[in-house]
Amino acid sequence: MKPSVAGNRINMITIYDDLTEKFYTWSLEHADIKFVEDPLKDYPADKFVLFEFNNDEERMLEHFISWIEDNYPDVSFGWNTRAYDWPYIVRRIENVLGNNEAKRLSPVGKYFIKEVNHDNERADVAAEIEVNIDGLFIADGLVLYRDKFGITPALDGGYTLDNVGEHEECGHKIKYDGTLKDLYIKDWQKFYEYNVRDVDLAKRIEDKCKMILLARQMTSFGLTGYGAIYSSISYLIGSVMAFARTEFGVIFNSYLAKKKEFDGFEGAFVFPTVPNRYDGGIACIDFASLYPSNMRSINYSPETYLGKVIVYRKNRFNGEMVCNKTNEARYNPFNNKDSVYGKNEVGEDAPVILNAGDPDIVKL
Repeated sequence: MKPSVAGNRINMITIYDDLTEKFYTWSLEHADIKFVEDPLKDYPADKFVLFEFNNDEERMLEHFISWIEDNYPDVSFGWNTRAYDWPYIVRRIENVLGNNEAKRLSPVGKYFIKEVNHDNERADVAAEIEVNIDGLFIADGLVLYRDKFGITPALDGGYTLDNVGEHEECGHKIKYDGTLKDLYIKDWQKFYEYNVRDVDLAKRIEDKCKMILLARQMTSFGLTGYGAIYSSISYLIGSVMAFARTEFGVIFNSYLAKKKEFDGFEGAFVFPTVPNRYDGGIACIDFASLYPSNMRSINYSPETYLGKVIVYRKNRFNGEMVCNKTNEARYNPFNNKDSVYGKNEVGEDAPVILNAGDPDIVKL
């Protein structure tokens, strides 16, 4: 069933709470906290909490929302949860309990759903709708592992939770015959174990790859919210601004020009055509092009490239000249010198200013 419709009932929800270090499960039918497969069978029984609702989905969803309100998480991590699980849960709550109840999932009472624009080449092709819950970062392990961080490029067998779990040596999903519907109809106990194991496997992958930590570091350095990790421009701009302030004492100010009475042009502005033969060729100038603008803003245009440099530093113990790092030298408009990152005397990363005649620098 598509998340935009969410016409089928939710049978079970399982989460793992890092604060209490326990698995919490909301189930429509009875199950026993008794597992037969590794590693769940080796966990102590008090690591699991099971809420049963005797086929009353409405009461189950109300209890789930109340629990979330009492234990608001900062981050929700899962596998493909951004494209499917959270959109389905939110839309199902809307269908069963109403929009006001869905707002309770947010610590500030706000969320919105939007359709995914598949004309955008960066859009998740598997997603139909996208849910944004204010105050909650939905960290989708599939998107972060496969697309954003490229932890294992071109993984044989695809990026399913089962395959990534095997590749990262975190284990595998529980196997069953037939469809998932067949499983919960014929063997609810195994369906419960399957549900908990999926959450456990996603947790193990995150514990090893630390994608939440990496997303937090990148967005914090870029002065943006966690959700900006799914794009790139906002935290890249923030990173450049922070770097300019720290290294050069330069602060980029926001500037809002006065609004002009001008309706603009529909589409691109094209000068009237002048039919003729042009032996010297013609040129098309795009003043708002994204990549050239970005290259200029971070001083990465071709004309700034000066060549490769090797940074040498004198070893303070034996006096030998040691090569610390090779990098690109580029023209720096802030101090009119060539700069590159190398290592200082104590081995820490530090900017190295290349001066003519510097005995510690060898240019290639």
